Amino acid sequence: MKKKLISLLLFIILAFPPVNYVFAATNQNAATNQNQVTLTLQQAVDMGLENDQGVKSADLEIDRTKELRDSAAKNIEFFPSLGSGYDYSTQYQVSWNNLLSADLTWQMSKKQDEVTRDALALQIAKSYWDVQSAETNLNTQQLIEKQALTYLQNAQVGYQTGVVSHSDVVNAETQWNQAKAAVDAAQKNLDSAYSAFNKLIGISQNERPILSDNPQYEPLVVNDLESEVERIANESPIVWLKQQQVTLQKWAADMAAFTGQYEPYQARKIAENQAELNADNTLELTKQGIRNLYYAIIEVEKSYDAAQEELRKAQEDLNVAKAKYSAGVAMQSDVISAEVAVAQAQQKIENLVRQHAYLKLAFEKPWAVSSSSSTSSSSN
Repeated sequence: MKKKLISLLLFIILAFPPVNYVFAATNQNAATNQNQVTLTLQQAVDMGLENDQGVKSADLEIDRTKELRDSAAKNIEFFPSLGSGYDYSTQYQVSWNNLLSADLTWQMSKKQDEVTRDALALQIAKSYWDVQSAETNLNTQQLIEKQALTYLQNAQVGYQTGVVSHSDVVNAETQWNQAKAAVDAAQKNLDSAYSAFNKLIGISQNERPILSDNPQYEPLVVNDLESEVERIANESPIVWLKQQQVTLQKWAADMAAFTGQYEPYQARKIAENQAELNADNTLELTKQGIRNLYYAIIEVEKSYDAAQEELRKAQEDLNVAKAKYSAGVAMQSDVISAEVAVAQAQQKIENLVRQHAYLKLAFEKPWAVSSSSSTSSSSN
């Protein structure tokens, strides 16, 4: 029996290449990528903004609403001045309503252009990182497949030498088939991630650019949460829009025929109060959303610290496995298992870093999050 085990160990050692082979596939991929285009995140965002139809339409909308606003302003200039300097005629009030509404629409179009650009930039950043995450996952699944193949080969040799049962071989085959299926799924996920990314930046679906920018982990520093929430909320174009509608209703409250028909004073005041309530509600919802993003970031930072400890332990276990393998008291399958644990721990950290980077961008411009889905439907 001892001779059988020694023979089995020698067979395994000779049958498999050194541990460094694990990284050979990555090096080969790097060699084939030499002719590929390399894109930074900023380059990708610039390409997306340049090619997106939604952005182009938003730019044109600014010009269109500016023309309407100027036309409404000219209509006001044609009204003759009365002796008192005021004209309370219905037509004059309607013209003022048209001017204020047109001016607000013009200002809104500029804000909407800002929202469209912010939403697309955030969406491109997420898609950029989704591709990187899919690539990392594919590499991890390939390593797991190698691990499963090693177990299968060990089981087959062990069965031939009589040290393992046939059911062990069957189980090893099942695990290997599952690992191969996981690799195929990871490859399809990568292709899907590239497809979404390529569409956003306006390049061919067949291209596979190298995405060179990896986000750097930097904890979010907020000295006073409520002050920061107030600042960001006040910069929100959505909050601004609701506040402008209040202004418009205040104007209407002072003109009985603002809409072309007489409206009782109390009805106009109620409309003003409704606009104020809507603005206040939008502001509070925006603030709460910003707080939620902040707390989500803090949770990711806690998870990141824990994941770092997991990676440290996995790396220590790998060093021990390599030392034992060099000393001849462990098999290569032990080393590969430790490498898989390191790869999975590293993948977890990278995903947390990308999630953290996305949430920080969303925290600074929360309006881009709610608008990204509509931007996606209009892009390209």
